[in-house]
Amino acid sequence: PAAAQPQRLRLSAAMSEKPSPFTLALVAGGVAGTSVDVSLHPLDTLRTRLQSQEGFWKSGGFKG
Repeated sequence: PAAAQPQRLRLSAAMSEKPSPFTLALVAGGVAGTSVDVSLHPLDTLRTRLQSQEGFWKSGGFKG
């Protein structure tokens, strides 16, 4: 148990370090971009099919 003590201290010290502003911005941008694409892509697909010259059903309707 005494040998595990320094390792625990090293792990807790490493976890307490704050991420750099670049890393934080990179992760935040990735999460924001992914959430926008996941939520708005289906709506954009429906809008495109509704505006199609062929009409909604001939351009694919609700099918992928």
